[in-house]
Amino acid sequence: MARGRGRGRGRGAAGTRGRGRAAATRTTTKRQIKKEEEEEEGSPPAKLQREESTNTQLRRAINEAKETKSDTPKKYKCDKYVVGIHPKAVILDDYTCMLNQTNIGDNNNKFYIIQVNKEGKKYMCFTRWGRVGEDGQYNFTHENMDGAISSFKKKFKNKTKNDWDKRGNFVAKAGKYTMIEIGESESEKPYYGLHW
Repeated sequence: MARGRGRGRGRGAAGTRGRGRAAATRTTTKRQIKKEEEEEEGSPPAKLQREESTNTQLRRAINEAKETKSDTPKKYKCDKYVVGIHPKAVILDDYTCMLNQTNIGDNNNKFYIIQVNKEGKKYMCFTRWGRVGEDGQYNFTHENMDGAISSFKKKFKNKTKNDWDKRGNFVAKAGKYTMIEIGESESEKPYYGLHW
């Protein structure tokens, strides 16, 4: 009986091994056929689509919002003194900047605002300057469009030693004003007062 059991196990094991090899050979053959078919088609094997996580969807939405936001031009508000005197004035293109000069040793903290404004067919270069926290002084020069833009660029160059057209590569210079990024929400509220 011991022999019978031994043989039975042997046959069973041998039979299983044989079937296992045949099954493995068939699977390998199917894989090879599938691989050959894909190579013939020239397309990569299809990948399983998985659902995006909430964080991935959120990141994608934020990036899309940033792209559309950067494509739309910013709308800046005119300085409060411009609106007080010329209520229908608007800023021409993006000709507006706020400059700052801080020197702790000399107790200086000054601002300088330059804008090209348009009201109807009139163009003006507006400047306002003074100590931070105070209204300061202002000046209008009424000119044609090219003259107002030229005055703006000249004033920007005098105060910063940088060219307006190259402001993307702005380099702060010692003893000169630095440019401050102003956004739509940072523009000052209109001022409806009389100035004499």
